[in-house]
Amino acid sequence: MKISTDEINKRIQMRSRALQRKIDFIEKKFEKPLTGFKKSIADSAYPRTEQDAKTVDEEAATLSRDIFSDYFPETLDMMLQQLLNDPESYIKKVEAYETHCPLPEIEFSTEKKEFLSSAKDPMRKMEEARVEKALLFFLEKVNSNHSDTITLLDLGSGSGRITKLLGDILKNIYGDMSNHYTVRGIDVLHDNVFGAIQACKNETSRVTFDVGDMNKLNIASHSVSFVSSVATSYLNSTHRRALEFAEIARVLDKKGGIACIVNPNEDFTCREYGYTMLRCAFDRYFNPFNIATTRRLGSRVLYTERLSKARPDMMFPIHSAVGKAIENVLKATLLDDYRWPRTGGPGLFGSHIFAMNEETNKALRKYTEYRDEQLKLDRKQHQ
Repeated sequence: MKISTDEINKRIQMRSRALQRKIDFIEKKFEKPLTGFKKSIADSAYPRTEQDAKTVDEEAATLSRDIFSDYFPETLDMMLQQLLNDPESYIKKVEAYETHCPLPEIEFSTEKKEFLSSAKDPMRKMEEARVEKALLFFLEKVNSNHSDTITLLDLGSGSGRITKLLGDILKNIYGDMSNHYTVRGIDVLHDNVFGAIQACKNETSRVTFDVGDMNKLNIASHSVSFVSSVATSYLNSTHRRALEFAEIARVLDKKGGIACIVNPNEDFTCREYGYTMLRCAFDRYFNPFNIATTRRLGSRVLYTERLSKARPDMMFPIHSAVGKAIENVLKATLLDDYRWPRTGGPGLFGSHIFAMNEETNKALRKYTEYRDEQLKLDRKQHQ
């Protein structure tokens, strides 16, 4: 049954109000003071996390520090500008650099228990809130003309948490209008895709998962309505983030597609993250049933933190640099720039929501033409 525009708008507004209440509630959790007792627990547990964490290959890290600046400029906006000006040359530099200095492997478990342990983390809930805010921005804009199919893409979909969330939001708003939207998750790891398919096998067929590289999407230009990339860019290498951002913009609808990028930023440390969790989720992270899982998760987080400090090609995203890349290079409209927690310590996570416009399409022209030609060649080779 087709739902009226007024009814869809009413549902969007209801979700927007509920979302703001959710954001306020999470922020209040973050505002809880960290007591001396809880801080002492974190400080005593931290050495065990350090002991469990994988050691960074110092020889590879030294090589990275020695040669990275020979290949790439200092900041994301400068890398992205180089890519848009001369895509072929930039991609050749990426290949040449990685031939001399291969990227480290970052292994994350796909165990259901570990996923369930972190999925209820208040940080994760705020990630979901930022994505929902971005999607509601988009739906409010397109609601006056909801006859076309809405196509959503979730990059680095992992366990399928965000992909499923997108599907649930649309199902709540559009009900049984089954042909009105599609949601697709893409991840580079086969195990993640298999796990996400299994986790969502009872969901609507409008949510699908595929193996793919977010830095080189096998997707037609301007064919996607909305893109999310959550806790993904920080695992992407520093110099490949330019490719990710360009690909997100390339596949978005040129008439106003919207993207949401969420990540830990340069202020993130495993210790500060632990303090935040003690302030707002003590019972979840420090109970007898969860401690072993928490230690495993913490050791993996600490390894990525060590990599970000030891290797310039694995630095965490710099929040302000992401904003500059979006506004000054992509020329996109920045709708929302947000960091959290806002109080009680450094802002460990950040999100950017942006929309395509005519200037973005001009800025992307060379890159889009280059990628369109590549996609044609790829299709011919597979025929």
